[in-house]
Amino acid sequence: MLATRLTYVSRGPRPAQGFSLIEMITVLAIAAILVGIALPNFREFNRRSNVTEINNSLVTAINLARAEAVKRGRSVAVVSTSGGSDWSTGWSVIVDDNNNGSFTDASDSKLQARATVDVNNYKVTTKATGSGGADKQLTFGIAGTMGLGTKFDINVCRNGEPAKSKHIVITASGMTSSYSDVAGSPAPTC
Repeated sequence: MLATRLTYVSRGPRPAQGFSLIEMITVLAIAAILVGIALPNFREFNRRSNVTEINNSLVTAINLARAEAVKRGRSVAVVSTSGGSDWSTGWSVIVDDNNNGSFTDASDSKLQARATVDVNNYKVTTKATGSGGADKQLTFGIAGTMGLGTKFDINVCRNGEPAKSKHIVITASGMTSSYSDVAGSPAPTC
């Protein structure tokens, strides 16, 4: 076997490792362009996420009210904090513990509450149709239903953009459905 020996010859000091000023400026320019492209998309993603979060919070409150009405054998309502059809100021899930049909008594139990939504960018409006409906509250009886012929519509609006808003429908049987776009909703739109 023939053994070979490799010899390394030093050719002076090694050049500095790193990058030049031109390379750094090029990378920063590319990064600035990417951020400029991504920022508007991130804002849109954030707005859509907020509409979805408000919508899901309402659906959760409605499902809680219906389940508690059946479980407790008492009327339970999702009540507007404003006392009207504009629910942007928030809502609460309240049990009618004394069976008087009012959900504002001190003796009634509050199960859940939601604070004000960002009213500069979002709006929550309602409309009850049929007998036994009131825009300020959504009431479930002991069978988990609302009332014969009653239908409740809720719009979660992005101000000025109805196509990017959500529409929740609660039927008399208590079935809850959520849709994109508020076109055709009887509740006030954006």
